[in-house]
Amino acid sequence: MTTAPQPALNIPLNHRDERRETVSWPTLAAFIGGAAALITALVIGLALLAGRTLPSGGEVAYVNGIHTETELAILDARTGLIHIQTANRLWDSEPAWSPDGQQIAYVSEREGRRNIYVSDIFGDNERQITDSRGRDYWPSWSPDGRFITFESWLNDNPEIYVIDITTGDERRLTRHPGKHQHPVWSPDGARIAVVSYRALNWDIYIIDLLWPEGTEALPDAEQVRRLTENPGRDEHPTWSPDGVRLAFMSSREDNTDLYVMDAQAVLTDTGTLDGANLQRLTSEIAWDAEPSWSPDGRSLVFRSNRTANDELYVYTFGADSITRLTYNDTRDEFPVWRP
Repeated sequence: MTTAPQPALNIPLNHRDERRETVSWPTLAAFIGGAAALITALVIGLALLAGRTLPSGGEVAYVNGIHTETELAILDARTGLIHIQTANRLWDSEPAWSPDGQQIAYVSEREGRRNIYVSDIFGDNERQITDSRGRDYWPSWSPDGRFITFESWLNDNPEIYVIDITTGDERRLTRHPGKHQHPVWSPDGARIAVVSYRALNWDIYIIDLLWPEGTEALPDAEQVRRLTENPGRDEHPTWSPDGVRLAFMSSREDNTDLYVMDAQAVLTDTGTLDGANLQRLTSEIAWDAEPSWSPDGRSLVFRSNRTANDELYVYTFGADSITRLTYNDTRDEFPVWRP
């Protein structure tokens, strides 16, 4: 796994309109050579000298690997240093930062089953959160850090659950044959964005939560309302830090690109639903996917195969620019920015 500085380049990425996107190669990325063990020892050693604390806001957790052997890694976008969080030759994937940025929830395949686990940012103090008879995916923390919502597959129909990470108490939030996937908790704790096939197309929905008053009980689903409605596939929603907008990936224009919209549905001119103030962010002939907001709401980190290999990039609002973050021989995916 290597990271190398590259010269700045201005490359027109949009072939369908007059807007031009800029790819600027990172100048602060340092070259890291050798085996994964050496990288791990170096970065963990630096962290130990700093009191085992990484400053918040500059790190991106992501997944590196191929097929059944994937590991969690943390990239410091300011220095280019990479810390391999897991090195167990198992399938570890779909990381999610805790609200305080001190823990990571993720999916891991142990003993032939996929469950949710939590560890600190150095991979220590790992504990299993779910113990499902099926397969659990896509953990997302409540803003107060007490609960995790996730997708669980039982009888080949994924539904959305929430679990108390201290007591292990669970509650099922959705009951519909149309499938529900990839839940993401809103910053205010009142909503969970999901992807659902309940109307025979993959669109984004909002689960409005009902919280029992004066108790520590699990929330329940008050209603599920549709946010997008188009023939393409909308998926991987992610909330802006202020909870006003959702970024997502979509194939609605015959190519998979990044979009952003308000988390409020409006009726379009064609009589269908869509998020208000919809904006297309990328239009490269590539697969741009899995966006995650920066803590200040000014950027999105995402995965793209625009260089023939899946790498991590950053889209910056305002500047309308794209910066490449990783230069690895294996696939990088599922990036999430540390709070």
